[in-house]
Amino acid sequence: MARRIVWSTPSLQDLAEIRDYISQDSALHGKKFLRSLRSTVENLREFPRLGRVVPEFENVSVREILLVDYRIIYRLGPEERIEIVRVRHVKRLFGPKDLGE
Repeated sequence: MARRIVWSTPSLQDLAEIRDYISQDSALHGKKFLRSLRSTVENLREFPRLGRVVPEFENVSVREILLVDYRIIYRLGPEERIEIVRVRHVKRLFGPKDLGE
């Protein structure tokens, strides 16, 4: 059964910031990157454990997929739900406050 994907408010803000940053050089590349990112996330519907456990948390329900230089951090939830928590550059620090904990 395919899972439902929900984007958190912070993750949507992350996407807007990433798009704006990449679009400074090329609007086309910004759009292409976001399409690629969304396509990667769509794979989670059928393969929710595709990503690895986030090393900072060691919690099997908090996972991430790496796409180029970005971490797509998501949480497996109840009722076939996947929440995209954050989309962060690999060089940015990530901690409990980023999960809303």
